[in-house]
Amino acid sequence: MVYKHDNPSVYIICYLHWGTEYRRFPSQEQEQIAAKLIDAGADMIIGHHPHVVESIRYYRGRSILFSLGNLVFDQRDAITKKGIIAGLAVRDGKVQVEITSYNIEGYRPVPMPLEDRESFKESILKISGDISFVDDGYGWTVHEIESGKTIGSDTTRTH
Repeated sequence: MVYKHDNPSVYIICYLHWGTEYRRFPSQEQEQIAAKLIDAGADMIIGHHPHVVESIRYYRGRSILFSLGNLVFDQRDAITKKGIIAGLAVRDGKVQVEITSYNIEGYRPVPMPLEDRESFKESILKISGDISFVDDGYGWTVHEIESGKTIGSDTTRTH
């Protein structure tokens, strides 16, 4: 927190190897760690490890992508063959998230066909907190929906 206070123009993005393999929801411990990191000054949290895309949440106006899914690791289960790439942009002093979806084919990511994108987007919305996506034709910009919910409360969990 001291570093962030002394360097307000620096953006802190934490990239964490965490989560339970093949589980699409973060654990309560992950939610608590994410909240502590943001309380300590992190501007964004990006996670990886579970081999699947996990939920996207906001805490105190800062985004948490609990898991991006696989990128080049080709596994048998269909759920492990989809992922997202996060693009980050700073606008109005906040880190804005733009995600692009892909399928894994032959150990490499390929753009997700348009006919699959909508159902994949809906699956992310279903497991996530109060977010919305704005489609730009190639990917989605992630937006927080104000609700008063907080990370770690039972009301944010959708399972």
